[in-house]
Formats: sequence, C-alpha cells, structure tokens
Amino acid sequence: MTGDGGNDCGALRTAHAGIALSEAEASMVSPFSSSRGFAEKGFISLSAVVELIKEGRCCLATNMATFMYFMVYNLTLTSSKIAVITWTDSTYSEWQFIMTDVGLAMIMVSFMVRCRPEKKLAATSPSASLFGTSTTVTVLSALLIYWLTAGIALLLLQYGPGRSFYEFSTTILSEIPTQEWTRKSDNYLIATLFLVNLTVLLNTGFVLCYGHVHRQVVSKNWRMCTFYFVGILLTLALTWMKPNDLTCLFRINCDTSASRQMSIPFISKPVGGITFSCGSLGGCFLGPQMVSCKSEDRRCWITPPNEFHLKPSWSSALNVSRPKAPFDTRLQKIEYCRQHAYKSGAESLGNKWCWKPLNGEDPLTVCGPLPSRDLGPMVEGCSGPNNCFGFDFKVALTVVLALCGVALHAMYKLGVLGISET
Repeated sequence: MTGDGGNDCGALRTAHAGIALSEAEASMVSPFSSSRGFAEKGFISLSAVVELIKEGRCCLATNMATFMYFMVYNLTLTSSKIAVITWTDSTYSEWQFIMTDVGLAMIMVSFMVRCRPEKKLAATSPSASLFGTSTTVTVLSALLIYWLTAGIALLLLQYGPGRSFYEFSTTILSEIPTQEWTRKSDNYLIATLFLVNLTVLLNTGFVLCYGHVHRQVVSKNWRMCTFYFVGILLTLALTWMKPNDLTCLFRINCDTSASRQMSIPFISKPVGGITFSCGSLGGCFLGPQMVSCKSEDRRCWITPPNEFHLKPSWSSALNVSRPKAPFDTRLQKIEYCRQHAYKSGAESLGNKWCWKPLNGEDPLTVCGPLPSRDLGPMVEGCSGPNNCFGFDFKVALTVVLALCGVALHAMYKLGVLGISET
C-alpha cells in the first residue's frame, strides 16, 4: 500500500507493507517512506520499494532459517531423549535442559534474527516452502549427521578408548529415587550425547545464518558470532576440564568429591534464600560405578538381582561373575531388604546387600555404604562414582565433534546453498 499517510493511514498500517509518500525518514503509520528519493533527487519517489523488498526477503529467509533450526532442534533432542529413557531410564540434567531450552532455543535464536539484508537486490526471492527441497535436505541432513556423530561417539565410549573407564548402568539398577530425576544424568551416556547435541545445535544455528544472496555474511552479525564461539569454548571446556563447579553444574566430567564441594551463588549455594535450581545440584554424584565397578572383590555399592546377569564391570571377562546375591528378582530384593534393612556402619546382611543411594541412613557427609567399599581404579584426578573421561577418549571425542561441525558447514554451504542456486 502506498499513500501520503493522511486519510489512508489505516490502510498503510493494515497492509503487509506500507510506504508513506513523505519527506520524513519514516511515518507513524509506515516504517518506509519516499524520503530517500527527496534527499537524493530533490523530489519524492518510490525508491524505498527496493529497500522494502530487500528487508522483506531478508525477513523471509531468516524466518525459514529459524524454522529449519527448530525442526533440527526438536528432532535431535526428542529422538535422543526417547532413546536414552528407553535404553537406560536416563534423562538430561537440570542445567543441560536450561542450556538447550534457554541458551540455544531462546538466546541464540534471538541472535539469529539479527541478520541484516544484503545491499544488492537479488533477482529471485527466497523459498517460502516449509517442505521445499532445501528445507527438507537441511533438516534431514542435520539429523543424519547428528545420529552418525552420536553413534560413533558411543561406539568409541563403549568399545574404543572409553573402554578403559566406561561403566554401564541404568537408573533402575542404581535405584535413584524418582524425586531425584535430575541425577539420572549422572552417567557417561548422557554426558556424551549432550556434548554431541550441543555441537550439532550450535553449528546448525550458525550455518543457517550464512549470508548467501538475501542476507549479509554471518561475520557481520557479531552477536551470533560471539555466541557461537563462546558455545564452542564451553563444549571444549566440558570435554577437557577436570571435575569442578562448571563441569558438575552440567554433570559432565564430574565426580563425587567435586559435586559435594560445589559452591556457585544462586545455583548450588542459596543467596538470601534464593536459588535458581530445583535443589538437586551438589551432594553425592550417583555415577554408574555404584552398580558396575572394577573392585577386586567383584562387589560394588549396589547389588543388582541375579536375573540381570551383570558382570562386575563393563570390561570384565565373560567368565567373571559377581558373588551370587540372596535374591533373583527386584521384588525378591525389595522383600529381602525389608527384612534385612541397611544400617549405616553395621556389619550385617542388610549392609552387605541392601545399600541404596539417599536412603537417609548414612551421614550427609558420606557418599556410599559404611563400612566403605573400594570401587577399584578410576580415571586419574577423579574419585568415587563419576563420569570422568579418560585422556584418549577426550582426544577421540574432540576429533569426532570437530568433524561433525565441518560436516554441518559443508552440508549447508556446498549442498543446500548449491541446491538453492540451481
């Protein structure tokens, strides 16, 4: 709609795009005006139409980019959550959820929409099809790259360099109480998948800000570039750092000692009675070593029923077994431990077979049964139940994550943008 902004002001405001014939830079009823022609040529003109089209095409391209990003976001996160819940009854930790739902889905996307239009008007308009070729290829390719990366990372964890420290468990076997759901991330599987998720979503958001013909190059969007590089540094820090407040906040490369010593104001340490946490940060780290460990006596802290036929450790030989428990099923264990309750510090059948985390019997300063039991060798620098990565696995995982990022950039730059050009 074009008008002078007088009696047609209602139409200008209602129209999808309104241009006011005015000498002012903008009108109360329209963000675009004909002032540019007046300033350059001495008379008003409709040269603002070109700027309007460029802004509109940039907006459409950005909208499609955010749509594709949220499709990748939903498909990768939802599929991985379903997989880990089904496989091990695990879930992401509190701050892993906050990072994805707030850091990526809100903050990073708010930077994605800061992309500016290209100075030169392109000959064609961007695609507006939600199921077009470029949209479908982008979403499915990112999903494929995610699961290929996750699959390779998990294979390296269980059968590659991670075999020296990896221990398998489920939160059912670990007997983690339902109300402590955020501690269901205290294992190697969730830590590895989250790092892959973080890498894929960071790189996907960044490549979807590539300039091409309708938007300026992504390097001119300094907010997006800053967030991207900070996110990459966070990913590397979580992968390589030894247990500390930051790694235990995200429950990656964390152990019992560092978890108990967490002291982050407003998060793990209330300030004036205020804390931004559901209260499950700090305290004991409920790692898989409670069930599966490398102890010399082949007994860990928690004894699973005989029906599971678990070896003492993931890396144990096939002919190595645990001491036979006095119960074969979970129901039998519940009944047995009801009759032989665990007593902290006592030498009894309950102490031998029935300890479970957060049972209220042990002192708050103790993480594990009393008398204490040796869980066997750990990753250097870590103590007690943990999900610390070994050095060789850190190297391998870093290489895999780097190749994942390269694949996403190549997929979009050479593949999707190449399709849109043809």
